[in-house]
Amino acid sequence: MADNPDKITREIIDDLFFNLETIDAQSAAVLRFLKEKGIAPDKDFAPYLQQASDAASVRWLATRVRLERLLSDVISDVEQTAEEVTEKAVEQKEHARPKDEAA
Repeated sequence: MADNPDKITREIIDDLFFNLETIDAQSAAVLRFLKEKGIAPDKDFAPYLQQASDAASVRWLATRVRLERLLSDVISDVEQTAEEVTEKAVEQKEHARPKDEAA
């Protein structure tokens, strides 16, 4: 993997939180506008909120699955690299032993 796994993870989290903050602000503004203007009383608006919540649950499930897949790939790469480094260190240590110790 070309990029550092920590860097990739930070980028994913930064992008995620930026988008969450934006969506939160926009939805709060729309809801407040609709309520203050009397366009959408709570009883009329409730079914729309429920439908939006159901749709969001499906989208977020897909997002969680994709994110878990990305992170598992990164973790797998890190574990494989760590294993390779450990194996190299063991090999170097064994080759560095004097001949009489190896027997």
